[in-house]
Amino acid sequence: MKSTRPKFSLAALVLAGTAAFGLAGHFAATSFIHDQQVRHLDELTEVVLRRSEFAVDFAAANLDELAGRGLASCDPASLQAIRLHVYQRAAVKDVRLVNADGSVICSAYSETLEFDKGWVDRADMLASRGSKLMLFRVEQFGGDALGVMRDIGNKKALVAILGINSSLFDIMPAELRAHGEVLLALTSGAQLGKFMLDADKALPHPVVFEKSSARYPLRTTIRIDRTVLSAWNGQAYWPAMAVSLALGVLFGVLLSRTRRMEGPVADLDRALACGEFRPYFQPIFDLSTRQIRGCEILARWLREDGAVVPPMNFIPLAESGGRIQSMTWQILGRALAELQRI
Repeated sequence: MKSTRPKFSLAALVLAGTAAFGLAGHFAATSFIHDQQVRHLDELTEVVLRRSEFAVDFAAANLDELAGRGLASCDPASLQAIRLHVYQRAAVKDVRLVNADGSVICSAYSETLEFDKGWVDRADMLASRGSKLMLFRVEQFGGDALGVMRDIGNKKALVAILGINSSLFDIMPAELRAHGEVLLALTSGAQLGKFMLDADKALPHPVVFEKSSARYPLRTTIRIDRTVLSAWNGQAYWPAMAVSLALGVLFGVLLSRTRRMEGPVADLDRALACGEFRPYFQPIFDLSTRQIRGCEILARWLREDGAVVPPMNFIPLAESGGRIQSMTWQILGRALAELQRI
């Protein structure tokens, strides 16, 4: 009995320790996976919002350019110039001249008016914060669009009609694509766009992630089925349970995971230090004189191996990583230096 008792005590201690660490590992792993899911989906919601804001910024810049060129008119020459401007910018479907109350005077592509289900009054438009832009939904038979209005004086305004591209919303991880939806709407609740593989499939127990813009009356929402979300990234549960018996190993795994997450941002820092972000110039022609009147500066990432990375592959990461300002100044500085040599 004396020889059996120590063995029993040791087995009891091992069992108790294993149970304690297993319980702690369960709560730690569950909490960790949940936090990772929330952070990831929160970042995806932010990405959709930033892309939407960029689209509005793009529309506002185009309206300012047209107004600055004195094209806020319905004469044939002005409409022809506006049509050329719209043709060169795929994101803009149409530009319309409207009265102060929002009623349409003329359109660059008058045939697009036939696709409108209706047109809102100025009283139903939503003002942006800190600017003179008004946003509203344009209901069309081929899918809703976003209207961006800029006043030109006290009696007229220019409106850019932006098509809501599905690529704006197609950001869901493969495991969640069939069990979630991404929505873009105005703060009034008017829906502008939606991505969902099966539009007829309802989400029985949705988990909602939502963000609103601080500059524009825009709101993005991601909804995920809770049952699918509970299984997403679940492959990390059992490894976490195993390494919970060795806190040092757990720390190493978390540290390694953190370093991997910082990899793309570190790549951006290296590219900034090496000056790999270059301006690409897209000329703007005056068709009547066939002369270049200006240019647009496009951002490109030219890697050391000669590969050119398009902006959609690094601009969202630069914005979320806090590198967008440094990148912008680098591109502008190089553009000014190159233009001085012309």
